[in-house]
Parts: sequence; structure tokens; C-alpha cells
Amino acid sequence: RLTPENFAFLQQLPERQLQGEVLLAHGSPRAPVTEYVLTAEIAAESLAHTEADFCFVGHTQAPARWQEEDGGVRFCLPRAGEALQLEPRAILNP
Repeated sequence: RLTPENFAFLQQLPERQLQGEVLLAHGSPRAPVTEYVLTAEIAAESLAHTEADFCFVGHTQAPARWQEEDGGVRFCLPRAGEALQLEPRAILNP
């Protein structure tokens, strides 16, 4: 349960925050509060709503990388402890 103070704090936070070439959004670049990035189609449509090289999301609470390449988007499941070479235009859920 949220206290009124906690709710007020959450309400004042930005829905999206751009830090250099990195966009932070809970859901997606397209719908930062409500959208779940679960498919390559959703990831591609969401990437069309940002110029950022990378977008970090967390709504699904499941690790994932949606990488833009060859005119499409590919899903990559990261492995625990594996270092990733990040290349521009990706949605990442750490």
C-alpha cells in the first residue's frame, strides 16, 4: 500500500528520461507507463518512437534485449554472467 506521500512522489516522476543516447522508460519508448515489450513487432514499433541508441525498460521484469538489425528487430535472451557487446538501436530489460 502506498502512502499519500509515496503516491505523490511517483506521480511527479517523468514518464521518460533521456540521458545522452540512452532513454529510460518503464514500459517502452512508445508507451512509457503501460506497454509491455514482448515481441519483435512491439519492439520495432517502440523503437520508431525514439532517436536514442538504447532504451532501458523494466515493465516485464524479464531480462531481454531487442536488437535492431537488417531492417528488423531480433530478440536476444542474455545469459547470466555473460557480457554483452551493445550496438546501437536496442531495447534492453536488465
